[in-house]
Amino acid sequence: MNQTSQMLRIIIENAAAGKIDKQVAAQLLKGLKSEGKRSDSEGIAIVGISAMLPSADNIGEFWDNIRDRCDSIANFPDSRRQNIDAYLRYAGYGEDIKYSDGSYLKNIDQFDYKLFRIPPRDAALMDPFQRLFLRTAWSALEDAGYGGKAWLAAGQVCTWDLPAILRTATCE
Repeated sequence: MNQTSQMLRIIIENAAAGKIDKQVAAQLLKGLKSEGKRSDSEGIAIVGISAMLPSADNIGEFWDNIRDRCDSIANFPDSRRQNIDAYLRYAGYGEDIKYSDGSYLKNIDQFDYKLFRIPPRDAALMDPFQRLFLRTAWSALEDAGYGGKAWLAAGQVCTWDLPAILRTATCE
């Protein structure tokens, strides 16, 4: 007996015994009937997967790190320090800038704006999380076997105070 049949039997038995109000039982049966009519087109299929994580540029490296019990906490990357130091000095934070150890993503500056047909100026002003999201979503499409045959249409919430960033931004 499948789960739907079991639920149907329980509802009818409890309604007949007076344990469930008949109108409530009717609503439950109606809901159960409509649930049975759900089409397969309402389902979700995961056909590709991708991730950019500290110390792992893809899912395979991520699982290798878990298996090998790798610690992803590291010093602040030197490759980012120069740009951030210049910005923080410009913003008035002084010369003595201290950085915390943490889990940092690699290659966050490698966004292919041409792939997404985004003008360079617009790409430079995009929320960095949007650029990372587009890269990761595109990789998921490639993992699914669509590699360039599909157009990416998805959304993501801006997590930074982008208007404040744009007020101080300069593009050349």
